[in-house]
Amino acid sequence: MLSAVAGIGAFSLIAFILLIPPWMWHIRSKNIPASILIFWLMYVDLNGFISSMVWGRDDFENSWDGKVWCDITIRLDVGATVGKCSAIACLAMNLFMLLYAKHPIFLNQKSWKKIAIDLSMCLITPIFVMVVQYVILYYRYCIVRYQGCTAIYATTNATIGLYVVWPLVWSLVALVFGILTLVTFFKKRKDVKDILLCTNSGLNITRFARLLIFSCLIVLAMLPLAIYYFFSQANQSQYPFVWREVHHSDWGEIYFYDLGFFTLYDKLVNCIVSVLAFLIFGLGSDAIGMYKGILSMVGINFKPKSAGKEGKELQELPSPSLINTNKSQITNTTPFTNTSTLRDIENQFADIIHEVVPGETNPFATPATLTKENQFEEELRDLIQDSNSSTENFSYKYEVKQKPT
Repeated sequence: MLSAVAGIGAFSLIAFILLIPPWMWHIRSKNIPASILIFWLMYVDLNGFISSMVWGRDDFENSWDGKVWCDITIRLDVGATVGKCSAIACLAMNLFMLLYAKHPIFLNQKSWKKIAIDLSMCLITPIFVMVVQYVILYYRYCIVRYQGCTAIYATTNATIGLYVVWPLVWSLVALVFGILTLVTFFKKRKDVKDILLCTNSGLNITRFARLLIFSCLIVLAMLPLAIYYFFSQANQSQYPFVWREVHHSDWGEIYFYDLGFFTLYDKLVNCIVSVLAFLIFGLGSDAIGMYKGILSMVGINFKPKSAGKEGKELQELPSPSLINTNKSQITNTTPFTNTSTLRDIENQFADIIHEVVPGETNPFATPATLTKENQFEEELRDLIQDSNSSTENFSYKYEVKQKPT
């Protein structure tokens, strides 16, 4: 049994470490719901590791009573339970609004209104539940073997309204938005790339697909737990709330319970979701680029192997002047706006004309107007000078061809 507990603890620690890169990436991308969701997953993983190490030993009855620590963690636990569901609902809503593309508030990622909506959906309900938790606690807390600090709630109707119903509500909201997003995605699958680009969402098809897959996995993991916990608690909470009965004289006592190894099933689900989050977000090209940037900050630089090969290939390319072809053609159109530019182009024309093979007929000349190369050069210079004095913008299109040999 101890080896199994050690395995769960190690799994929780590994899951916590794996979530750090995706969390940093979403913070840098200013993805509020995903950042908050991963934060709650990290907290549950870290707390699960600590609890299994402290309260998973053989002398469980003589272990630490967890004062102050447990007072804080039981409130964070209830906040995490509700916060994960509200954050995934907010994330699913944002994905749907991006594809729906009819509400400008949700399309502007820097809008303070959108930021306020995201923070409200993700934080108001968890904070509310953490504040009112004291009202429905039947004991201060208890210590459960392997599980650690655990809240014991009174079996009253107030427990359902103040806590139990919220994970189910937000899970159903996430499910609805997830289904709407999938339906809209398949309806607009040919236009999704353009929609993501036009809405300035900062997402491409790959990033959007990752967020959508991640949302669906979280919903599938959280919704069954929320339904089970709601109905199991609803069957027991059939009594009216009476303050004196809930906060009785023994309310401050701390009790130790050994309920078996099965109490870790919810933390095991959380670890699995954490690993999936890393596989979805932590192995993409964006995340790998972030890893390289962090390593470069500590002096470890990565040089792509193909860079030297590409540079060598570029150096081995022959100069354009050395390429022999049977037929060559140069076409260019340039707007002239000042005198210096005209002089540069004049010199370029002179260089091109002088490169004409001696003895060949000048391709610009016609029997009626030009018979010699220097005569064409003089008339071309006069033409450019006249255009500089008569107009501010002059465009001259020239073409040089070489006769096939």
